[in-house]
Amino acid sequence: MIVYKIDENVYINLTNRCSNNCSFCVRTTSDCYSKYDLWLNKEPEAQEVIEALNEYMDCKNFVFCGYGEPLYRLEVLVEVAEYLKSNDKKVRLNTNGQAKLIKGEGVAS
Repeated sequence: MIVYKIDENVYINLTNRCSNNCSFCVRTTSDCYSKYDLWLNKEPEAQEVIEALNEYMDCKNFVFCGYGEPLYRLEVLVEVAEYLKSNDKKVRLNTNGQAKLIKGEGVAS
């Protein structure tokens, strides 16, 4: 599942890749979180994500968070975030804080 909603937030799942292997992480014990199967068969392109978001555009809060570290897909994340921001949506990123390790210099800028 690329896009899913829990409570008032819409979550965007961009990848299964993660630079951590945490014993407490739900992805190590299940393909599902809540009622959603989050294990991706393939990483979605930006346009696929935007199309999946269409049914949720009445929502206000969007979070890049799924079964992997979203910053592995930085270019897709930026394109989708720009789309959401252009539609006056609030955007948040859940990250493991290892962007520099994953993508190198300049991620935060």
